Amino acid sequence: MAEKKEKEKETKKEKEKETKPKSNKLVLILAILGAVVIGVTLVGRFAYRTFLSKTTGGIVDVDKEGERITVKSEKTEFSVEEGGELPENFPKDFPTYPKAELTSSWTASGDETEALSLVWETNDSTDKVAAYYKEKLTESGWKLSLTAEVEDSITLAFEKNDMGGFIGITTEDSKTIISLTLGL
Repeated sequence: MAEKKEKEKETKKEKEKETKPKSNKLVLILAILGAVVIGVTLVGRFAYRTFLSKTTGGIVDVDKEGERITVKSEKTEFSVEEGGELPENFPKDFPTYPKAELTSSWTASGDETEALSLVWETNDSTDKVAAYYKEKLTESGWKLSLTAEVEDSITLAFEKNDMGGFIGITTEDSKTIISLTLGL
């Protein structure tokens, strides 16, 4: 009986050892790991800005929240932004799908050209989105020059005056993605 109690005590001590924190080494390792992650993030932003400046020969500007990156050189300007709003030079007569959320946009401008690329997401079907754009583009005076359908993807090419581009409509992760590229 005494032997049994002795074994129970030993088993209890072993279990306590297993559940006790190993030592302060774990806390130290986690603190170092946290510092490394923070350091990499801060250095990464600086390195990214420096890399873009050197590779483009331009000046790189990153806004405070890091949501917009702009590269400027003597002849061009390029901006990328997650979410946000429509660019200022977005044509007023170009239809935007009412049930879609803008997820990213980029703009580029050179000596004589400007380009926009925007991406939206919606829960509506690709067919419903395509029907909307076919109707609204023609109502707004845009001429559809191509309609291509392949599996779950629809592409519409359009033009008006000196502007033109295309819309890609596809499904990804149960969302419909609307991708617009427009040359102004």
